[in-house]
Amino acid sequence: MKKVILLNIILFSTVIFSQEFSVKGGYTLSNLGFEPGYGETTSTLSGFHAGLTIGFDIGETYGFETGLIYIKKGENNKLISYDNFLRLSVVNRKISISFISVPMNFKYYSNNIYLKAGPYIAFALSGSVETESLEDSTIENIKFGNKSGEIKTLDLGFSLGIGYQLTKHISSEISTDLGLINMSNINEIRTRSLNLSIVYFFPLSTQTTFASPYR
Repeated sequence: MKKVILLNIILFSTVIFSQEFSVKGGYTLSNLGFEPGYGETTSTLSGFHAGLTIGFDIGETYGFETGLIYIKKGENNKLISYDNFLRLSVVNRKISISFISVPMNFKYYSNNIYLKAGPYIAFALSGSVETESLEDSTIENIKFGNKSGEIKTLDLGFSLGIGYQLTKHISSEISTDLGLINMSNINEIRTRSLNLSIVYFFPLSTQTTFASPYR
């Protein structure tokens, strides 16, 4: 929690010097990169993201963007097995983790289109594992830490994206987040996500030099 408060202080102190403020949100499709075992299958988890970003221009066609983004990532898992009497057992698991992510993207503008790429750092806030079988269903909170059976709170990765400026204040984006570190203390967990976003811009300066005709 202290890390999140510190990130908020840093973000809002830099708003004073930024040239663009925006709110964004949208749909997230993610997985955790689990290696399925015998009888197991994995699939992507549907989630969402929402947050605030600020932007700075660097010359006529380049910019920099950072902010605070809440994003939910995870994965679905299904285990199918049979007992000694050939009775079917199906166990479904839904693993979800909520993060606060800080993107650090450099942007390139060409008319209404822009490309962005850069690292991100994310901190896990909470997580759960929902298990459902033919007999019952349970919800268990994920434990975070560095002990066996726990998941690390820190995630580092790289983002790539492309956006299209629809109007002076609105753009649509598609991006992907690629986790670069293993968050598990036992298995292999590396977050992956595909994000579809709508962004609404609030220009804070009339002196921006971006190449888009809407700026």
